[in-house]
Amino acid sequence: MDGNYNGVHIVSRSRKSRTSPRRGGAGILIFVLLLLTAGICALVVLLPRFNGKTVQTGFAGRSFYMLCTGEADELETALLLGKDTSDRGGAGYVFNDGKYKIVASAYAREADAKLLTGVNSDSTYFEISFPKSGAVGDGAALAFFADEWFEKVSAAASDLERGTVTEAAAEFAVTSVSLKLVSLADKCESGALMRALRSATDAVSGSRTVLSRIRYVQVRTLSVVYFAMSNVK
Repeated sequence: MDGNYNGVHIVSRSRKSRTSPRRGGAGILIFVLLLLTAGICALVVLLPRFNGKTVQTGFAGRSFYMLCTGEADELETALLLGKDTSDRGGAGYVFNDGKYKIVASAYAREADAKLLTGVNSDSTYFEISFPKSGAVGDGAALAFFADEWFEKVSAAASDLERGTVTEAAAEFAVTSVSLKLVSLADKCESGALMRALRSATDAVSGSRTVLSRIRYVQVRTLSVVYFAMSNVK
């Protein structure tokens, strides 16, 4: 057969299956890009959890329970009942939801409020619920308020009542955590909520024991924030 055969040339299978350098380089580049994308996604998830903390971006809502020592329809009667409650170490705060209710203290667990109504004659309790908030500033402030602020103020009152801390130490603990609350309140989107949270550092008028003053600050702040959130849309 003539060496200058001009028929159809058949390309060998082995040669055709080889990957060209250009296509191989593109595959490596895609693989690297996928790795980088996965790494970025992992950082987005994990960075907020560094140092054992999760960034709070919203508030899921919360309920609190107010121990009530009496009710009245007339303000003068309510104020007298409040004075009697504060003289016994309670808040003596007059909560008005259409009826004057004299609040002695607040609790995060319904079981605690229910237990105390069993050992305090003529006492009752009622619930106030705080709606959720998806706003970043409002949510961060409310989460701190409903968790750390409330717990530290409650602990100060409990420790003082048991005699395990001094009055100065209890008041300092409440002032310190309230100042942190105010710093977060300043970043709230809602002006009404900002003003309500800042009331935690307002001066308490009247002659009260330190224990009564701490409980009054807690109950008053809860009440003011509750009514402020009722008007936040």
